[in-house]
Amino acid sequence: MKKIYICSPFWGTSNRERNIAVAISACQKVVNEQCEPLAPHLYFPMFLDDSLPEQREIGIMFGLTWLEGCDEMWVIGSIITEGMEREIRFARNRGIHIKHVPVGTEI
Repeated sequence: MKKIYICSPFWGTSNRERNIAVAISACQKVVNEQCEPLAPHLYFPMFLDDSLPEQREIGIMFGLTWLEGCDEMWVIGSIITEGMEREIRFARNRGIHIKHVPVGTEI
């Protein structure tokens, strides 16, 4: 089963609830395509405090290890946060296919 990493805003914009809803919707679309979604920004903040720099860095590092095992990255929307840019660079450096997915009715 193809693994798809979801790269979308979490803290980098003013509307965290909308960001979470967009990421969940993207995960649902991935499942509908019979692939496995990986969205570390929905998982790690459940037990790591993203407002603490050392815990944020741990979460980012965990997410990058997930990304390393993925077949593809979906970048959701047009807003690219600092954390997303780091993930995108990581994917590019490892030759992971990056797909840009606009936010809208398809997600």
